[in-house]
Amino acid sequence: MNPTPSLEKRMTHSSGSPRECQLTTEDAGLVDLPDLMREVQGGSADALQELMDRLWTELVRFAAWELGDPELAEDMVQDAFVYVWEHRLSWTHSGSPRAFLYRIVRHHIIDERRRMRVRAELAERRKFQPFVGPPTPAEMFEATMVREAFEEAVSALPVRRREVFYLVVFRGLPHREAAEILDISQQTVANQVSAALGGIRAAIRAVSEKPL
Repeated sequence: MNPTPSLEKRMTHSSGSPRECQLTTEDAGLVDLPDLMREVQGGSADALQELMDRLWTELVRFAAWELGDPELAEDMVQDAFVYVWEHRLSWTHSGSPRAFLYRIVRHHIIDERRRMRVRAELAERRKFQPFVGPPTPAEMFEATMVREAFEEAVSALPVRRREVFYLVVFRGLPHREAAEILDISQQTVANQVSAALGGIRAAIRAVSEKPL
């Protein structure tokens, strides 16, 4: 049985209106939460729905208090129950199902705050970014010259130096892994990267300083 329709139906209601959203463990304590979670782990969508009936309101209130947005809070709790269903086997029988749900909701809140912060930072940067028009023919020509100088400088590197440069700069491997792959010391890797960058910078500088 698939619990998704019940989850979608839940989102059509306000967290405080229907009776099923107002149930608490004191109101509906017919089955212990650990027993419900064991049924959920066994694949029971009905048990998941009852778990939602019991904990939905308090989890939404917690998320709304953290985020200051009741609608977003409902989204967070909805996502949490989807996560519970998809990762139901990760709950250990010795733990509290309520604490398990609160931790999941909290992790979703932390992720959402991070996304909100990134969006705010991007919006703030856009405020102060001046309009940049299309590149001029001279700028395009210079960019082409720089790219070609870079490619030629890389091609002209000695074989071992070019291998080190590829692994560390292009692939992003740490010096330790590059040294292990090439069977050389980490200090040799560092020296080769430094020499390669020095030569490439010099080649690009020569092109950049050349009058158009």
